[in-house]
Amino acid sequence: MKFGSPPSLLTDLRQTLDVFEAAMTDRRPGRGGVAGATADINKALAAGAESVKNLNAVVRNVAAGNAGLLATWERDMKTVTWERKSQKKNAASDASAAEPAPGTVPQAS
Repeated sequence: MKFGSPPSLLTDLRQTLDVFEAAMTDRRPGRGGVAGATADINKALAAGAESVKNLNAVVRNVAAGNAGLLATWERDMKTVTWERKSQKKNAASDASAAEPAPGTVPQAS
């Protein structure tokens, strides 16, 4: 494989995509099916994140002599990181804005 990537990179990516596709098309009924699909999606996303880390190392090595390419890569990596942090913040604020349980007194923020 070119650019210093491991020989198994394409195979690993294909397996990750297969897991992701299986999770996305999982149509098991009931909450157990949803929980299982969510777990599969989380596994696929974790595997994808690991692939991005590996790809990041490869791109940085290959682009070391190309300032423009490296700058573009670094910009795009910051965008991906920012989007993931933004999604986590939104999820946390959504959880904190949830309605209090019936019969409880809401806590002041």
